[in-house]
Amino acid sequence: EAPIKHHPPPLHTMKIWQFETFLKDVEPFRRPKIKLEQYCTGAHIAAHMLTAAQDQYGDIEGKTVLDLGCGTGMLTAAAVMKGADLVVGVDVDEDAIEQARENAEKVETNEESKFVNMDIEDFGKFIMKKRKEEAEGGQETKDEEKPQEEDKEKDDSDDESSDEESDDDEEDLASIPSHFDTVITNPPFGTKLEHADVKFLLAAIALSDHVVYSLHKTSTIDYILGRAKKMGCQAEAIAQLNFDLPKSYKFHKEENRVVDVTLVRIVKKKGDEEKAEPEPQEGYSDEDSDDE
Repeated sequence: EAPIKHHPPPLHTMKIWQFETFLKDVEPFRRPKIKLEQYCTGAHIAAHMLTAAQDQYGDIEGKTVLDLGCGTGMLTAAAVMKGADLVVGVDVDEDAIEQARENAEKVETNEESKFVNMDIEDFGKFIMKKRKEEAEGGQETKDEEKPQEEDKEKDDSDDESSDEESDDDEEDLASIPSHFDTVITNPPFGTKLEHADVKFLLAAIALSDHVVYSLHKTSTIDYILGRAKKMGCQAEAIAQLNFDLPKSYKFHKEENRVVDVTLVRIVKKKGDEEKAEPEPQEGYSDEDSDDE
């Protein structure tokens, strides 16, 4: 007899506590890496973040969503449960991506989600190249597409096994859409990786066709909002939340710590571009960074 599957209730009837309960099945990092500032997005934060995005603004249901720096897939799962057509999770950490795929299977969001193991800068370049090729009709010169026949035969015979792996990777990437209605991200705070939060912000805006939801320390929010507005976007803080940080690393002094964070909604105007590198700004620092 087949096991009973506990599916989330219908989208429009799901209470936030039910949403949070389902998300608690998404497992956190098994081996978090401090160099990547890996802290798990909790079910409470994810439920409130995606509820705001969908219930208040309608930016998730029926949309193609990008989860930038997806970690173990908490926000990806939340977006699928809120009705996204497709969610693509991107993370530089191979272990995190493997765990995100496992979590998607576990919470049954795998059919509407894809995961890419790639640095956000490389992913951005890949997407921009894909958009350019689509705009040009996917045309490439014959020299770029087809090597000399004898060279091709030699490569095929010498590198057959590596070619198969490459073909699999290319097939996976080929299925990734070139446009995203909504980008969601809980970036590194930028306390260990300087300006990592700004790096994610710029990438999110560049890759979104319409709107970005990004979570930042409340102590940096004035800078974040100013940065987005400087790029010509509409930006506002839409929620203040408590980010629960359980002890994850040896240098943590407390068993549990709560950090004040703010959810930002950034609406991108058509044609927005950002060419400048992230710049430090007076007051853009965190007095508590040594403890995180």
